[in-house]
Amino acid sequence: MNTIPYAVAGLFVMIGTLALYFGHGGSTPESLQDWASFGTYVGGIAGPLLSFVALIAVARTLNLQRATLELDQERQLADQHLRWLEELYRDMVEALDGRVSAGVTLRDVLDGDADASAVDQKRIAVRLDNLMQILEPSIFTAITSQSFTISRYTQTEAVVFSTR
Repeated sequence: MNTIPYAVAGLFVMIGTLALYFGHGGSTPESLQDWASFGTYVGGIAGPLLSFVALIAVARTLNLQRATLELDQERQLADQHLRWLEELYRDMVEALDGRVSAGVTLRDVLDGDADASAVDQKRIAVRLDNLMQILEPSIFTAITSQSFTISRYTQTEAVVFSTR
C-alpha cells in the first residue's frame, strides 16, 4: 500500500492546525502555561483529524487484504480445476489406449487406423462405455462454466463432442 498520500494528509492536518492557531491571533508561546495551552489546542484539533486519516488507512488496508484473499481463492480454484482436467486427460488417454484386440487400441479404431469390423465389437463397446463414463457432462459442468454435450453414434462407433 502506498503510504505517501496518508503522510501528506497528516502533514496537511498539522500545518492546517498551526495555520489556524497562528492565523487567528495566536502567538508563539513564551511561558510554560502558554506552551501547555498550545499543546492542548494542537492535540485537540489535530488528534481527531489524524485519527480519521488513520481510520481511512486501516479501511483501505482491509479492502486490499480482502481483494488479495479473493484473488488467492480464485487462483486456488483455477489450480484445482487444472488438476481435475489433467486427471481427466490421463483417464481419457488411458481409455483410448486400451486394447480392443491384439495390437489394436480404441484410439486406432476411432482414428480409422484399424478396421473396426475385424475387432471384437463387444470389447469396443465396453471401451467406449468406459470412455463415456469418463466424459460425463457433469464433470465438464463442474470444471468449466460452459456445458458440453456428448453423443455417441453407435453405427460408426465414434464419439462426437459439441459445445452448447
